[in-house]
Amino acid sequence: MTLAIYPGSFDPITVGHVDLAHRAARLFDRVVVAVYAVSEKPGALFSVDERVEMAELAFGNVPNITVQRFTGLTVEYARELGAGVIVRGLRAVSDFEYEFKLAHMNAHLAPEIEVVCLMTSSLASAGAVNAEQANNAPSSLSWCIAYSSAPQGAH
Repeated sequence: MTLAIYPGSFDPITVGHVDLAHRAARLFDRVVVAVYAVSEKPGALFSVDERVEMAELAFGNVPNITVQRFTGLTVEYARELGAGVIVRGLRAVSDFEYEFKLAHMNAHLAPEIEVVCLMTSSLASAGAVNAEQANNAPSSLSWCIAYSSAPQGAH
């Protein structure tokens, strides 16, 4: 049984994130969407609890995807869970160099864990906008953001 983790801040979770996780769920037996729970960074739109809740809403209907929060190094978290794969997303050519370096560092730290990069689909890649852009976008672009507002009771 292959367990993969898909780590990120997911601030906010987008259609691109959802698309990538669904595609990973077709490739691997189990996928953990791992929300990085760093102390609140400047400019963060949502708290860690809100990001976890949004991810749970996005993936609640997918039986082999679970959502967890984590801290520390991604490879250490993957080891802790017994994951054999770290899933990363590539939106554009500009992401490749960063992901390439990160994959090599992860291979050095944890050679038993593979890094698999998936390219975003053409439809989902249009959703890779930042929250400020989303808040100022015309309503015709609302499909780009998986959840454009905070969970109920937030803020």
